[in-house]
Amino acid sequence: MHGEGPQYLPKEVELPPAEDTASLLTALLDENAGLKEQVLAAKRSTHPAVLVVPADVDPKEWLAAQGQIQAAADEHVAIPILSGANAAAPPENVFEADRDGWLLCPRSAIKHPKATFAFRVLDDAMAPAVPQGSLVGIDCSLRDPERLLRAGACLVAVHGPSGCVISQLVKAEKHWLFLPAVPSEQHPPIVWAEGTELPCPIIGRVVFVVVAC
Repeated sequence: MHGEGPQYLPKEVELPPAEDTASLLTALLDENAGLKEQVLAAKRSTHPAVLVVPADVDPKEWLAAQGQIQAAADEHVAIPILSGANAAAPPENVFEADRDGWLLCPRSAIKHPKATFAFRVLDDAMAPAVPQGSLVGIDCSLRDPERLLRAGACLVAVHGPSGCVISQLVKAEKHWLFLPAVPSEQHPPIVWAEGTELPCPIIGRVVFVVVAC
């Protein structure tokens, strides 16, 4: 059919008798006709929706406003806000995790909605770029440090002593450094060497920062 594979069937292949093939085609045609009838019956049973417009507003203006609201909603996507173990080890589909709420973001800024979540920073280790209380967007679709560095990712989320922490990604020969802006005993630098048995601590890259006012 597609011009691929051998032109002829091998000799050892046994084709079904002609009458069996004809019976199969007849059964398939009958089933197809039955499915078409079910679809038509479902269409005949549907009813038009009734749109209730508030009595004290002009219907045309109200409908225009609803259209604008829908257009704005189509341009945004809600991503979950995760904390604790969910932020430190998010599932493959972040929407399946227990969440603390939702963050509405422009759809153009979120390339991988199912792999992006928001995380609230509870320390000042990355101040002033990421002050305490900020919400950061973390895209965990890519976790390879080399590819992240080539893509220009400078801020990443990693597994730290207290769970998910935000750090600066730096390469030093065969070692990867995850550095806080303000190193301290509570927020020490994290070092990971390639080729070790320890897994890479990267959770994902930081794609946006919402600073708390």
